[in-house]
Amino acid sequence: MDRLTALEVLVAIVDSGGFGRAAERLGMSPAMVSTHVARLEDRLRTRLIHRSTRRFALTPEGHQFVDDARRILEARLTAARAASTTGLLPALEALVQAKSATPAAVIQALNFHNGTVELKVAAPDAASLDRMGQALRTTGWQADLTSGSNVSNGYEGHLQLHQ
Repeated sequence: MDRLTALEVLVAIVDSGGFGRAAERLGMSPAMVSTHVARLEDRLRTRLIHRSTRRFALTPEGHQFVDDARRILEARLTAARAASTTGLLPALEALVQAKSATPAAVIQALNFHNGTVELKVAAPDAASLDRMGQALRTTGWQADLTSGSNVSNGYEGHLQLHQ
């Protein structure tokens, strides 16, 4: 079982006030919530929650661990937010918008590495590739034509995108 999911389950139990409510909130069965907690306690070799059929209470170790779990989950969320502004998905969204400026252009290859997107694009002419680059720049991406040449059926170029 995913260790981050176990942390999310533990925090959800505390925040929602119980195993059943946490299960509803997370879209899993109460048995699965219990399994996540039991396996987490086994891994840590300590009891985090005293439970009965109606109530639960955090142990002192549980209080400390929930605080630590919140910090870990917040750090993960912060990292995910940072990645989502410079990752592949925002680049693809910008590319879809830019593609409308050059409908005849065809993306033949795409490579994403360290926040940079490299494209191989076939277009009717070099001006079409220029329009695509301009459209990408309006979405906040730096678009550089790194190479290009005339081919039998138009123009083929390589664009590099980064923020």
